[in-house]
Amino acid sequence: MISQKENVKVQEKGYMIQLDSLRAIAVLNVMLSHFTPANVPNSFASSLFSVYDWFPGVPLFFVLSGFLITGILLRCRDVMKVNGQSFGFTLKRFYIRRFLRILPIYYLTLVLTGIIFKQVKNIFFWHLTYTTNILVLLRGDFDETSTHFWSLSMEEQFYLVWPFLILLIPSKYLLKVIMATISLAIVSRLGCYLIGLNSIQIYVFPLTSLDSLGLGALLAYFMHYEACYQRTKEDLCNFGLWICLPVIILFIFLPKLMVFEVLIKPTILALFYLWLVNRAANGFSGLPGRILELKPLVFIGKISYGLYVYHYFMIPVFSKMLQHLNLSSKIPVSIEIILQSIATFAVAVGSWFLIEKPINNLKHQFSYGKA
Repeated sequence: MISQKENVKVQEKGYMIQLDSLRAIAVLNVMLSHFTPANVPNSFASSLFSVYDWFPGVPLFFVLSGFLITGILLRCRDVMKVNGQSFGFTLKRFYIRRFLRILPIYYLTLVLTGIIFKQVKNIFFWHLTYTTNILVLLRGDFDETSTHFWSLSMEEQFYLVWPFLILLIPSKYLLKVIMATISLAIVSRLGCYLIGLNSIQIYVFPLTSLDSLGLGALLAYFMHYEACYQRTKEDLCNFGLWICLPVIILFIFLPKLMVFEVLIKPTILALFYLWLVNRAANGFSGLPGRILELKPLVFIGKISYGLYVYHYFMIPVFSKMLQHLNLSSKIPVSIEIILQSIATFAVAVGSWFLIEKPINNLKHQFSYGKA
């Protein structure tokens, strides 16, 4: 057995402040892309925020999630091995901590919006069971109110399976399982494409984002066993920067090809994000580092989950409000985006201090290892 002080060292990894700023960048990207109307392609706002098409925020969230969750689970493996701690206890603590962070505002938002919006009420069960992506897959398109929950469903489905794999599979097979997970995403996208699913259906299919989640997991694995994989990690990150980034930029100026956009781009983009997450985890230096450690940006990262959950509902709210005031055609798009953003931030900040932070503090009572 090890002491409580040593136990903490096994469980915890230093706070990587710049990762919060990456969350901020990702959620701002998503918000701006959703707030920008698709029917004004020549507007300043549309031109400014079309960067979403090049570097979307949701895959960055997936890489971050795969990296952070797998890092936690690998440290839990260490705790189980050193402490002789049971799998059941470790798994229970993992899910308690996840649920404390994720479920309260999600279900609170779901109940409130289910009362306010008929569209949410009609598909309440899908949101309740974290199967929104399956609904979108069956429909073949998103709705106008709440199907941004599809990505939360994808992550929850990942959380339900991944801990069992990482905690139970023998060490010698772990790397193979992570690589197989990444490959499964690519094969799944190809299969979906061949059977004729549209781009949205391929995007939300439960297995097709596993390369983003899996590459994040691969980075966590290489970091955890850095003594063995330092060179491999550096080579993979360099590939993400020097090969994948130029390919993405090249295709910005070429006509959109379904094969590239659906089958190839997600993995190339995830490899670039892997480099980005690795650099931020180790800490960018110089001007990029100072920017990523700006307190406002870090704080936006902390409240990014709330921002993501709440933001999409601001679109119908403002649409109805402007119609009621007969201002729908009089307010510039850029002003409408600013107003929607301010409202989203107001709700998210209140949610953070009144609900999320107090509940999140309860996680201290459920450490991953027994004292």
